[in-house]
Order: sequence, then C-alpha cells, then structure tokens
Amino acid sequence: MSTGRKAFILGRPSIPTMEPDLQRELHNLYESFRRIKALAAWERLKRAEAQPHRIWAFQMHDPASDDLKNEYTFFTAGLVRLRSILNDHIPNISEEIREDIRRQLAHLQRQIYALGLPDRFGGTAG
Repeated sequence: MSTGRKAFILGRPSIPTMEPDLQRELHNLYESFRRIKALAAWERLKRAEAQPHRIWAFQMHDPASDDLKNEYTFFTAGLVRLRSILNDHIPNISEEIREDIRRQLAHLQRQIYALGLPDRFGGTAG
C-alpha cells in the first residue's frame, strides 16, 4: 500500500494561473486526505487483528505506518502552501474564493485532528 509520495514545497504559481492552481492544490489535499483515511483504517484493522499471544515464524513487512507519516507530511505541506497563497492578498483572487477555500481547509484540518495525527506525528497540520 505504498504511496511513493515525496513531500516538497513548490514555488508560488504565477498570478494569471493562481485560481486554477488553488483549485488543483485543494484537490490534491482532498486526495491526500482520502489516502490518509485509508492508511489510518488499515492500521486500525491491523491492530484489531493482532494477536499478541501468537508468535508467527514469518511476518511480512508492512510500510503502512511509514506511508501514513509521509502522506501526513505531504498533506501538512500542502495546507501550509495553500494558506500562504491565500494570505498573500494577491488581487486577482476574490475574497469569496479565499473564504470558501479557507472554510474547506479548516474542515480538512478538523478531520485530520479527529484522526489524532498531529498528536502522533507532531506539528499542527497547518
């Protein structure tokens, strides 16, 4: 279930393409959150199925915890990047669009907090 994602922060997009970039970034955050929920559910299932009294001769490597941490890092970087763009007050982004995206970011952040990831991995998720 490896996602193969690397977290990095790109430079700010050019002003004429800012709004489509905001939509793409927001879409990327929603997709990242979807992957985070799936990885967190997989971890919960593994814990529920674990039988501590049983010793297995063979145990497969499962990178789900690493994948979850990497996806959380990618998500947090995207959240910070979007908030930075919104706070720059670039004139061609309407206040209505800014507020709509801020509401969506707050919603995503509440859902991340509900999963307990900031407590687990540190940080504030944006």
